[in-house]
Amino acid sequence: MLSIGGLGLLIAVLLSWFASKRIYQPIVRLVNVINDYKTTQESQEDELAFIEREWKHLSQESRALELKLDQAYPALRSAFLLQLVQGHFYSLSESELRGRLESFDWKTESQWFALLLVQITGFAKEDGRFLESEEQLVTFEAANIAQEMVRMRNQSAEIINFQDMTVGILLSSSVFLENNKRQVSG
Repeated sequence: MLSIGGLGLLIAVLLSWFASKRIYQPIVRLVNVINDYKTTQESQEDELAFIEREWKHLSQESRALELKLDQAYPALRSAFLLQLVQGHFYSLSESELRGRLESFDWKTESQWFALLLVQITGFAKEDGRFLESEEQLVTFEAANIAQEMVRMRNQSAEIINFQDMTVGILLSSSVFLENNKRQVSG
């Protein structure tokens, strides 16, 4: 009886050891993956504490990168739009261009786009009112005025500052489509 009880206890110990090793394998694998990406080997500590510390560190880095991306997003969007209207994407198909526009949060489905170019004139250099260095300032102000006008009219538009006494206004609307549908059906 005692030998059967001892054998049962030995089997139970072996099974629990095997199960704990089996349960512990994913944690070891995760620690090894994290260690592979780290350049320095730090002091050995509890694996779960190590994973928690690294998780918090990665979460902080992720939030910092998201913040930087959010800050850079308007500039990226403006740069894309400037390249678009200057013809740098002429080789793209319409579906590729729609995909790029949608990646910058523009709605393209059932939308028409119109580009208005506003050339600022009447500021002759010879009467001494503006210097060449002030052209960018004047264009910046004109772009701000155009932005305010678009906002007041609740129009979906993007303002493009060409920095050369020219301001572009890219209008997008489904109104054009609705009017054309009425004309065709009417």
